[in-house]
Amino acid sequence: MLRSAWLNLGRATILSAVMAPAAFVSAAPRTVTKTDIRTDPPPTTHHRLRDVVWDMIQQEDMRREADPKHPLDKLFFRTRTRGTEVPSLCRFDRIVVELAPLDRRQRGADTRVGAVGLRAHSNFQFLTPPADAYHAIVDYSRLPTDTDCGPLDDEVWSFFVAEDEYIATDGYRALLALQQALRAGAAIPLECGVFLEERKAKCASELLALDSTRIGSIERCEREGSHLCFEIANDDWRIKIMVTGNVHPGPPTGQIVSARMDEVITMSHERPD
Repeated sequence: MLRSAWLNLGRATILSAVMAPAAFVSAAPRTVTKTDIRTDPPPTTHHRLRDVVWDMIQQEDMRREADPKHPLDKLFFRTRTRGTEVPSLCRFDRIVVELAPLDRRQRGADTRVGAVGLRAHSNFQFLTPPADAYHAIVDYSRLPTDTDCGPLDDEVWSFFVAEDEYIATDGYRALLALQQALRAGAAIPLECGVFLEERKAKCASELLALDSTRIGSIERCEREGSHLCFEIANDDWRIKIMVTGNVHPGPPTGQIVSARMDEVITMSHERPD
């Protein structure tokens, strides 16, 4: 019996020695090649891609102090912050996983749910303002690690949503061009659609106070002829900026044509967990 106990202890010691390094050695980034995808059997590809994609996700603490009351219906993840093909432009993606109960009779926090949907959107922020238009500064040979986005890891709240790097860059440059025109006292058509008359005089000052950390989203809007349109929004304002497009012969791209600033009324209510 004593000999058997020592043997079992020896096996446990060996097993612990084999398993221990996994807890202390950080794993290399998960990678894959096109050759892997085109040659490996489907089960191998499935598991490899699952590891590669999940390796992008930033670990987050989802614990809460208060006990939950309702079934789990959404989970929010974000990818690690990385560089882009545009110098000084950083990006992460926000992923929303939608879940639904397996049994409609259960409606508590312990209700078993399954994933039924997936949504994602990209978020951007500049370390320094873009030096030129997107097509003038984009470098498709840049690697995600060529830009050190570490300084923004604790400032993900300051990122804004945009469809891609082009809209993030040229949309933000449109705002910079508008601010520059206002500071220079240029005569540009600026409409101010606010609810309170006394706030109309503050439109220009509000525009000048905006920087990239106060932007919620940048989108393309309907263009007029050869002019390009960008819409910049946050919780308080929605700004449409019309700029000159890339037309030859014609004025340089990105010059301000007109702008409109509208006040936004946001209503929200707290949803119990």
